[in-house]
Amino acid sequence: MEEELEIDAIALDSIPEARPSMKSIVMFLFGGLMSTNPYKSYPDSAYWRRSVENLSPFDISGLWRPKFKLGNNDRFATYGSCFAQHFSEALRARGVSWVNTEPAPGFTTPESNREYNYNVYSSRTQNIYTPTMLLQWLMMSTGENYSDYEVWEDSGRFYDSLRPSVEPNGFASKAEVMKARQVTASRFAQSVKRCTVFVFTLGLTERWINRRTQMEYAQCPGVTAGEFDEAEHQPHNLLFPDLRKAMEESLKILRDLNPKVRVLLTVSPVPLVATFQNKHVLTATVEAKSALRAVASFLTKRHAWVDYFPSYEMISTFPYRGIFYEPDLRSVTQSGVDYVMDSFFKSTNIGENAPRARNAKSEVVCEQVLLDAFGGKQ
Repeated sequence: MEEELEIDAIALDSIPEARPSMKSIVMFLFGGLMSTNPYKSYPDSAYWRRSVENLSPFDISGLWRPKFKLGNNDRFATYGSCFAQHFSEALRARGVSWVNTEPAPGFTTPESNREYNYNVYSSRTQNIYTPTMLLQWLMMSTGENYSDYEVWEDSGRFYDSLRPSVEPNGFASKAEVMKARQVTASRFAQSVKRCTVFVFTLGLTERWINRRTQMEYAQCPGVTAGEFDEAEHQPHNLLFPDLRKAMEESLKILRDLNPKVRVLLTVSPVPLVATFQNKHVLTATVEAKSALRAVASFLTKRHAWVDYFPSYEMISTFPYRGIFYEPDLRSVTQSGVDYVMDSFFKSTNIGENAPRARNAKSEVVCEQVLLDAFGGKQ
């Protein structure tokens, strides 16, 4: 009975003003009970009709209330899946302090910098798609196991299995791969120590690992470099307990490196290019994003210094009607990127007086799209 009365109380709000007699009757019958109904004190944002139904997508607001204060004195380090690159670009465009511990050589062009993965993230890790890959980089940056992971050889050139596209034409020797990996691992740790806010975009739950060593590859061997061997390489889909464990361990290492660091999580709105699971790619995408979103929510409730920014909701949920996707229904349009980043800055005191530099179209470095080229029939 109590449930029914509560529903009636909420429904009161939908009774048109043109029918005061009906509203009066309901108020008379349930007035005593409704006077203590907590919904009466909730803001408009708590009601779908007031904050979503009657608004255009561009007028939906208040999705994020920052958990901790962010300002122009903060220093941001950014990592994650492809969509995380937009955070890096937006921070730089507004002149906000973006930590870059592995900058490009001064004599190179912006085009070559992006091709060789400079100035994409706070160090030259390439995309970090999963929480377990983040943990792997953190463990590598705080230990001496940077040489434990594989190096692939192809036609006399050598490729890093943790970031096979970092040098498009490969390295001249295995020793060069190891040296470059050691440098990036060290710079990764430096970026954590120097930042005040660590931004990480959760992208995927599917990963490829070595059956024997359990090391995680940046992508399936054989796509960009290396050779796929079913006896050696294993697909693995991370479930909520795995994701939670990896993120909790990652957060601990982050705080060990920088006791004052705060973490801002996001979930990428970009769907999977392909799935190795025996299910439709759309179902696999929803499952993956739901698990990542649930983990982000869990961590923000558990830790006062961890927050979540809803870029995923702003792009992919149905009230936005898919208007921020390209015709492929996967790539995010520039207007979508601008909408998300404008929402971020409007909710903080960051870059208020700084001019915003717009690119005609942000070029995102994304190894995942290469899977489509190896997918058989087109």
